[in-house]
Amino acid sequence: MIRNVGKTDAWIRFIVGFAALWLAYAYNPWWLILSLIGIETAFSRNCLLYSLLKIDTCKGRCRKTPKGKIDPGAFARAFGIVAATAVLLISLGGMYGMYGRIIQIMRIYYLGYTLMIENIILAMIQAAIDGLFIGFIIAWLYNRFV
Repeated sequence: MIRNVGKTDAWIRFIVGFAALWLAYAYNPWWLILSLIGIETAFSRNCLLYSLLKIDTCKGRCRKTPKGKIDPGAFARAFGIVAATAVLLISLGGMYGMYGRIIQIMRIYYLGYTLMIENIILAMIQAAIDGLFIGFIIAWLYNRFV
């Protein structure tokens, strides 16, 4: 994957993404779309719109992930998606009376978690963000020490 989002651009996207996450929580859930796009493109340093418009804020300084290494952005996204999907599937099972003990643990970890759709979505958002950070750290440690 060729990166086309520069360092400053990535930081701006990260800050705007977290501001939009707050707006999604406080006002309107539609802000969540902007939040996820901003945070994802900040971590992956690749923007689909930039690719289509042939914009590159890296100015040639960015390169592909070296062979034998893990792309931290891509790994973080995958980890975040898996974490959010796991919360969704466990919650759906909990609605049918399954996974009672896991639901109790999730109520401790995710603040305000119940089996209502709004709380499930908020828990998925938190799981995705946790997964992004944990996945990024795992990939970074792997690249650093292996």
